[in-house]
Amino acid sequence: MPRILRIINRFNLGGPTYNAAYLSAFMPSSFDTLLVAGTIDDTEGSSEYIVEQLGLKPVYVPEMKRELSPVADYSAYKHIRKIIKEFKPDIVHTH
Repeated sequence: MPRILRIINRFNLGGPTYNAAYLSAFMPSSFDTLLVAGTIDDTEGSSEYIVEQLGLKPVYVPEMKRELSPVADYSAYKHIRKIIKEFKPDIVHTH
């Protein structure tokens, strides 16, 4: 079964959440898919309700945020690298 890993920077209001969520929720059952996301900023509106309504259970990378931070970015990189090692995707789809 092919494995698809989708990585979205965060579930803030806008089209990318719909794109990642719908692609994850409506993939044929012959695909194993995992959705990974960062966290939203306090100044942003959340679109997590879209993911929840579709019954998806994303994996969150708390270090992955909108604001640039060399320390947090490197930590997010290591976290995502661990997810990739464990999930072993055939395709990595970034948003």
